[in-house]
Amino acid sequence: MIKTEKYEKIFNKFIYIFLLLSPVIDAITSLFVKYTNFPISFGTIIRGLLLLFVINYIKNKTNNKKILLIFALYILLSIMYYLGLKNNNIIKEVTNLFKI
Repeated sequence: MIKTEKYEKIFNKFIYIFLLLSPVIDAITSLFVKYTNFPISFGTIIRGLLLLFVINYIKNKTNNKKILLIFALYILLSIMYYLGLKNNNIIKEVTNLFKI
């Protein structure tokens, strides 16, 4: 069996399992958020790992690096948005940068 076919089968099974367990992950996350004070939840960790797995799959599957650049830009913008909600000084700095 070719390595890419084997990797594709593993990827497909992983996605199916994730989709089937998604409601369970959401229930665990809601209980985790309700009863603990941790800043990160179970669902966030699982979905972050899924994102890394998908990016790795796309990197190995395609020769088109444009898709990876779009994912990297999305992740960068998400981090900037998250930091902007926590600390508005970053948003002010970016807007001041564009005023120059």
